Amino acid sequence: MRRVLFASSLFLWLTVFTAVDKVYAGNDSQFITLVNPVRISRYTKSSLGSLKSQYAVISKNGLPATWLLTYDIIIDDEIVSFVRNFSASQELGIFLEVTSELSKKADVEYNDTGYWHHATSVFLSGYPQEERIKLIDTVFEEFKKRFGYYPASVGSWWTDSFSLEYMSKKYGVNSNLTVADQFATDGYQVWGQYWSTPFYPSKHHSGIPARNLDVKLDVVNMQWAPRDPLNGYYSSLYSTQDYHLGEVGQPTEYFEKLINLYGKRGKNKFGQIVVGLEGDLESGAYGGEFENQMEVVSKLQDSGKFEISTMKDFSNWYRNTFPDLSPSHLIETDDLLGEDKKAIWYQSPAYRVGLVHDYESGKTKIIDFRSYHSDFQEPYYTSPNSEFTLSIYIPSYFDEISNPEDIWELDFGKLNSLNGDDDEYALTFEKGSIEFRPEKLIIKGGVEVPEILSQSDALVIKKSNDTIEVSPRENWIVPKEGVGVFALTLEATHLLGGKKIRLLLLISAIVIFSASFVLFRKSAGFKLIAVLIVAFPVIAGGNWYKTNTTEYLVSQGEIDALFRLSVLPVGKVLVYDNECLQCEYHTDIKPAIFANKRKYVQEYGKHPIVYNASVFDAKTQDMAREEFEKLNAKYIYLSKYEEYIEKIPFSPGDLNIEKIYGNANAEIWRVKNGT
Repeated sequence: MRRVLFASSLFLWLTVFTAVDKVYAGNDSQFITLVNPVRISRYTKSSLGSLKSQYAVISKNGLPATWLLTYDIIIDDEIVSFVRNFSASQELGIFLEVTSELSKKADVEYNDTGYWHHATSVFLSGYPQEERIKLIDTVFEEFKKRFGYYPASVGSWWTDSFSLEYMSKKYGVNSNLTVADQFATDGYQVWGQYWSTPFYPSKHHSGIPARNLDVKLDVVNMQWAPRDPLNGYYSSLYSTQDYHLGEVGQPTEYFEKLINLYGKRGKNKFGQIVVGLEGDLESGAYGGEFENQMEVVSKLQDSGKFEISTMKDFSNWYRNTFPDLSPSHLIETDDLLGEDKKAIWYQSPAYRVGLVHDYESGKTKIIDFRSYHSDFQEPYYTSPNSEFTLSIYIPSYFDEISNPEDIWELDFGKLNSLNGDDDEYALTFEKGSIEFRPEKLIIKGGVEVPEILSQSDALVIKKSNDTIEVSPRENWIVPKEGVGVFALTLEATHLLGGKKIRLLLLISAIVIFSASFVLFRKSAGFKLIAVLIVAFPVIAGGNWYKTNTTEYLVSQGEIDALFRLSVLPVGKVLVYDNECLQCEYHTDIKPAIFANKRKYVQEYGKHPIVYNASVFDAKTQDMAREEFEKLNAKYIYLSKYEEYIEKIPFSPGDLNIEKIYGNANAEIWRVKNGT
């Protein structure tokens, strides 16, 4: 019996070892992951015809691929029949887009906005948590009914961390396709992840790498349409997806450059890139450029330098190779379009930083810097997204796209070298250096610490002689639940605001003053009585205030925006004098903005605020601008929670303002030219 058990164990061990070895042996840990999301959209003429055309190209080139299927595809008998005959090298998974058909089956009210692609309609994050569970269970059970098993791989352009954790625990999902960083494409903002590189997400935020094992999801996030490290920062069209469009107009060679940039290991522990194409296009779309791309991938596979992997296979390799946290990763390249510049990105579970070096001027600028924390929570974790657009913005210190002034210029002169590997790297210049370490960024060269860094409670800054060390703390500046502020209840606020109560308080004050004036002229005993008469309403008022106050919520997103506001030049801040008595919320306590309690804006934003409604309620552009100019405000601060969304009136040009910061919960607008 022992021999049988030993033999069985040995066979199982050899089988697993061989399977894992097959994924990464001989390619120096260099991967191309081929993924094709398949949906039915309103411009799809024949889903089956399109799928047949796309699969023919994959099959012709002998490539393994992952096919992520939406619910509408999974319930199509013809398509399922065809998909069941895919070769064994193909992987099937789920593309987590919500449709009216899926909603109906799950007994969830579909967020019908008239357009299937609006964020509140198509993503799980547009629905409350209990409805997300119903939607997930429905599509997973339908998948198992059709194919006999639960898939390991899922994807969408945004899958929230609540849903990811649920699928990981209940269904064993271990790989997730998400979109690479894009600031505004198609109304979907995902901004601040690892730059076009796989990572383990946090259970609190799908776009933030797990900082420690307690918050780690055992799911590998892989990024769709990786961006050019330089040009793709300024326009997401410079990617493996849209490079051939007229606005960019690059040939297939550009696609191959991106594959070599991300797929090759370089100075890192591995290289990986996702390529593929959606399966809802016309069948003719899978000839031409897509066919050219697959021929490039096939050629690279034949070279023996790259492993072409499915999502599941790459996830297995990644989780076996890096069982704890995501490794640091460096991306560096001269401009792929030929300008005299170099782009460098470094990312670790503690932070990411992006730099551009100009060879001609010798200047280097940090265009992007943000820290990652174990307790930062995505805005749609608890509260569903009610907007047509998606806003996933990880807090930043520098972000040139959000605001062109948000950069750190370093006049270090000529770039001499870039050294290091795996985890730590050093850029050496004529007059300084920049060191990237997993837990800290070190800058040497006698530069001053920018206020945005020195004032942040999320960072530890050490400065000695000519050296600055920037180390992100484990936790963010406030807990994931946000912060509570205390103020009068809505009932008490309205009571004090009524005309009758104001008149009563005035009469009471007059009576008390008169009585005390008379009594203080009498004996000591009368004086004591007078003091008690005066003190009683004060004490009673204090007790009344205590029993009529409550706690309101200010989210992490608002605190993030208010910190950015706090380091801006002094000026008055306009806030909307408005309340929302019937607004729904899914947090434990009511958002402060619903009760029009906005003093926290002044407390955390460090600027005086002015309540006003006339600017927002103005009938015409001229009236709005006239009212705004009267206030002499320098900034406008807007808040957003679920279905309550504050917006500037008319267009920014009408008020001569520009947006300089924004996330899912708040926006900061500034008067142009300081006027």
